[in-house]
Amino acid sequence: LDKDSIKVFCCENSGEIALSRIAGELQEDGIKIDITAVACGGEISPEMLIAALKDYKKVLVAVCIDEACRHFEGNKRARRYVERAKSMLKSSGIDESRIAYLQLSHQMYRVMDEYIREELDHDCG
Repeated sequence: LDKDSIKVFCCENSGEIALSRIAGELQEDGIKIDITAVACGGEISPEMLIAALKDYKKVLVAVCIDEACRHFEGNKRARRYVERAKSMLKSSGIDESRIAYLQLSHQMYRVMDEYIREELDHDCG
């Protein structure tokens, strides 16, 4: 797997907007990003996350902050699904830190930029 590849599943109301502001910059720096926007983070299943690990070094789920989710509890469902996927990986002897969860608003693009870079740097160093 490419050490600089990341799959991002993101809420169209937060993560997708934030990521769209920095995607070009990240790609210019050699970070390969594949973005899948969903109407709600609650649509992302543990199986989707694990399947993405076949092609990507890291998988990030980026959803709305608490109290800002337009689908009420979608961000909390997404967190549970991430935890379930991590548990499945751990029980299989696979590093569960390959899947990450991040809550942010659409304006928190720098937080996402720093998070992605740190995750990939941590993995390399």
